[in-house]
Amino acid sequence: GFCVSVVDTPGAFDSKGNDVHYQNQMAEFFKASGGVNMFCIFFKYGEKLNKNYKALLKQYSSFWGASFWKQCVVVVTRCDVLSTDEDEKEELESGLKKTRKQVREEIRAVSGGLVQDIPIYEFGKNNFCESTKRLLMSLADPKGPFAEKYECDAIKSPINETVRQIKRLLIKFNS
Repeated sequence: GFCVSVVDTPGAFDSKGNDVHYQNQMAEFFKASGGVNMFCIFFKYGEKLNKNYKALLKQYSSFWGASFWKQCVVVVTRCDVLSTDEDEKEELESGLKKTRKQVREEIRAVSGGLVQDIPIYEFGKNNFCESTKRLLMSLADPKGPFAEKYECDAIKSPINETVRQIKRLLIKFNS
């Protein structure tokens, strides 16, 4: 069968300043898990990436390398039409079209142009099962974009980077 593990990473920019600690834990977990097939970037329908979220994605790209972006998808949440009113459905579809365009532009900018067309999945109460199935099918497709695992050796945790920098300085100092 097909096994899926979902890891919800801790919030970033918390008031206690635990970001580096969380990043170290995530790096160790991802390395120990043997690889990551997909990173999901969650986005509420109608909202923009705020400066903290952009900074977090840039940080992830910096720590985990450019190949991080090849494993990313965007999940837009709260995409619901609660009534059968055609005008409301048209308004939602128009809003989703605008959201898709905006998300792609923002991800393209945050990734430094590495991402041109990020996959986007919309989730709401009305389409949750269908959307989950589409997302999982793309993950399970042996010829799909997420068939290869992200190389966890490329993950650089803040603590590992600090150790590398100290070693380089020591080598330089001893030369």
